[in-house]
Amino acid sequence: MRYSNPKTVEELLDKLDTPKYYILNGGTDLLIQYNQDQLDDTYRFIDISKIKELNYINEDEDNVYIGANVKYHQLENSNIIKNYFKSIVYAASEVGSRQIRNLGTIIGNICNASPGGDLIVILNALQAKVVIKSKQTSREVLVSDFVTGFRKNCLQPKEFVSSLIIPKKRKYNFYKKYGVSHSKKVVISNAGIAATFNISNHKLCDVKVVFGACHLTSKQIQSCSDFFNQKSEIDLNEWLSLVDKELRNLTEQFYELKTGHLKACAADLYEYITKCLEENYE
Repeated sequence: MRYSNPKTVEELLDKLDTPKYYILNGGTDLLIQYNQDQLDDTYRFIDISKIKELNYINEDEDNVYIGANVKYHQLENSNIIKNYFKSIVYAASEVGSRQIRNLGTIIGNICNASPGGDLIVILNALQAKVVIKSKQTSREVLVSDFVTGFRKNCLQPKEFVSSLIIPKKRKYNFYKKYGVSHSKKVVISNAGIAATFNISNHKLCDVKVVFGACHLTSKQIQSCSDFFNQKSEIDLNEWLSLVDKELRNLTEQFYELKTGHLKACAADLYEYITKCLEENYE
């Protein structure tokens, strides 16, 4: 294994001039792939975990900003994240074991682009963006556009993801997953649902609903978003029927495997939305 560990972003950008590389941080996914001979041995590993300028959680009036080196356990304990995005706190707390959460990063979760990536689902619903940098350019891409397929993303040669931008424009956010339990504390997502919305005049608005682990990428489901918009009351049976229909549209092959878990997530979302609407009347 060829390896380097730059200490600054400037050093990192110089290292990216090499033609073949993997960017390594916590290594919770990449090193497993390496040990299973899934990676190209001719590539260099560039470890960015020591770059202190990429380790921050900040905010301004409109957005929250998260650096590439922020670990899951930092998300769990950040007052900023707790204040605006309880769904992210939940998703981060559900990733792997404590050891994984002490090593893994939210940016690594996005770049790995696994269909079952917990953080990707809620970030899609929040309309979060990644900031992609090279020596010559800097660009922002929606997380929903950044992930292009199974373990695929839109990064180009000599680019890396420096940070994440999460808008505050939706007050309410939700994420729940059900899946296969490898222990009492490690659950691999078999299906998940994320949703974000506002409430105006006692009605739901600006709703985004995203399914996770039901397709090669997380999927915003427009019919589910439209189902909630401008409603003050929800019919549970109608909602579960729509979720079932949309799952079948996404995956005939794995429908029977996922329908129970996805409907359980949908029922939890129904309870959350109902509670939010009730509190809005008080």
